[in-house]
Amino acid sequence: MSDINSVNFTARLTKDPELRTTRSEHSVTTLRVAIGRPKTREGEDRGAVFYGVEVWNGAAENCVRFLSKGSRIAVNGRLDHNQWKDEHDVSHERSYVVAHQVTFLDPPPKAEDNDTSAGEGSSAAEEAATEPEPVAAAAQGEDDIPS
Repeated sequence: MSDINSVNFTARLTKDPELRTTRSEHSVTTLRVAIGRPKTREGEDRGAVFYGVEVWNGAAENCVRFLSKGSRIAVNGRLDHNQWKDEHDVSHERSYVVAHQVTFLDPPPKAEDNDTSAGEGSSAAEEAATEPEPVAAAAQGEDDIPS
């Protein structure tokens, strides 16, 4: 029987996502997230834990397009871990989550109607209304995530 490596959580982004492209032309972003800890029995806030969440390909592109600092998301993925040595032979380690699915929990921002011309063409708000509302970045299969 193989081990189960599954992670599910909700969190908030601590910074805007940035898109990168690998040498093999895959799109990737690392979402920096804060996951709130449960309060103590006395009701005291215990802060948050912070993780990196790797998102690949089309899902990464959607995250960069639709998410920003403070956005709430739900993540389904797996844990991963890297070890390496830097140029000074110092060892480093990093644990992170590789997302299989990222669901956007906040409604999309409302488009501002900046079109002052009455009746001519379509306004920015009308154009935004025709664009589908993002719900999930993508449900990815294991084949979509480079190893």
